[in-house]
Amino acid sequence: MQLTLTPEESSLLIRHLTQQIEHLDSELVHTDKRDLQRDLARELQALRTLTDRIRSSVPPLREGPLLDVVDAATDVEDRMPGAWQERQTSWRDR
Repeated sequence: MQLTLTPEESSLLIRHLTQQIEHLDSELVHTDKRDLQRDLARELQALRTLTDRIRSSVPPLREGPLLDVVDAATDVEDRMPGAWQERQTSWRDR
């Protein structure tokens, strides 16, 4: 299957995938059931891989608020994997 997206559509998809990853990360932390933890970890890995594949195939946007969100997420994840959750939380507190 092949799907062609504009850079803006790709950025929007990355943003929503990132939000879903954050949500599943939170669920993973708050569950004690081993089977559910395993399933969530597999799903998280698949979503992260998909997000990375999309990021690597999209030419960077040059302007706009959506770019700011995607760039911030990419920058933080590149420098400190897993830190996007912490940064996103601090932005909500403002």
